[in-house]
Amino acid sequence: MRRVALVALCGAILAGLAVAIVIESAADHAAPVRPQAALAWKPDSAEALSRQAERLLVAGELSAARSAAKRALEHDPLEARAIRVLGEAAALEGNLASARRLIAEAGRRSRSDVPAHQWLFHQRLADGDIKGALDSLDGVVRTGDTAGGGLMTAMAVEASRPDVMPQVVERLATDPPWRYTFVRIFSAVAAPSRSVDLIAALRETRTPPTTEEYAVVINRALRDGDYETGFLAWLMAIPKASLGQLGYIYNGAFDPATDPEPFNWVLPVNRRLEATIALNATRDSSALHVIYAGVSTPRASVKQMLLLPPGRYRLTGQESSEAIRGDQGALWAVQCAARGVRTMLGQSTPLSAVSDWKPFTFDFEVPARNCPAQWLILMRSAPEASQSSILIDVWYDDLSIRRLDAAPSPRG
Repeated sequence: MRRVALVALCGAILAGLAVAIVIESAADHAAPVRPQAALAWKPDSAEALSRQAERLLVAGELSAARSAAKRALEHDPLEARAIRVLGEAAALEGNLASARRLIAEAGRRSRSDVPAHQWLFHQRLADGDIKGALDSLDGVVRTGDTAGGGLMTAMAVEASRPDVMPQVVERLATDPPWRYTFVRIFSAVAAPSRSVDLIAALRETRTPPTTEEYAVVINRALRDGDYETGFLAWLMAIPKASLGQLGYIYNGAFDPATDPEPFNWVLPVNRRLEATIALNATRDSSALHVIYAGVSTPRASVKQMLLLPPGRYRLTGQESSEAIRGDQGALWAVQCAARGVRTMLGQSTPLSAVSDWKPFTFDFEVPARNCPAQWLILMRSAPEASQSSILIDVWYDDLSIRRLDAAPSPRG
């Protein structure tokens, strides 16, 4: 009998534990979305009480919200959400000193309480506490919450100020995981010249700008039609050892390099087009090697942006061909690069037959208006409508441009 009673008692205890576990689980599951239901299961759930307090605060029931928050803290003194609700209630009543103290404590206890860090960010930014605002920004962004984008935009607007940018640069120099996104947002909201100031300052830190960050600033300036500012940002991105290659054309000798685009050679990637800088056995040096093969190959291939002032110019270079099949060849062209303006300024005679290395040249003129930048482009000579199967295998080297009329020295 004793054994039967003992078994029955154990069964009752296990059943009670099972019920308790079910209740605990049900309350925890319901707390984030249905706090009132969770409290019906578990009246002392600190999370459910704090979430109920949040809802009451949004409904404007400050007294009830404060009461629920205090009850949550009675069951769990570390419940950050409840502390933050008390702080927000204090702020709504005009007690900012108490609000800051409470919400700062909530933020300290939980890096994942996004509303606390959002509130602190805006208050600190308004107070001119940039370091504190950056701390709050970092806390929100690292949670992965979408609110981080809005905070970065607000900080980016402030970062344009001369007294704020050094503090922002100091934080970016620590290379936080959100740095590239911030540079992209800053470039979108600030003038191109200020974006250049930002990367120039980062250039002097222990973590200089990445190629991707330079590209953001360069492309932002070019989208605005501010070609000179884009070129200045590009100059910062290339190694000092490469400055000797500056001229009207950059790296016309096609030395292997990874300097950024577009004031360097832009080499496209396409399965019917192969463009590489490779060793040419005949010249025993590197050169540009381009192969068009197949049907419907892109007409334009390699290109480089130029900044030629108005005037008359002559382009010269060396070219050879290993194969030309079809009714097409290849040629170099210069055209205006301004948005909505694609005026052709000049082009070379098409290379349309197999040939050893030989010189080529053509003259062109940059107009005084609507052509602040230009594209130097290697193209197929046939029109886009041609659908015949082709093979164009060409090499180019030693490209250079000189001015034919009186002019200042080339850039650089």
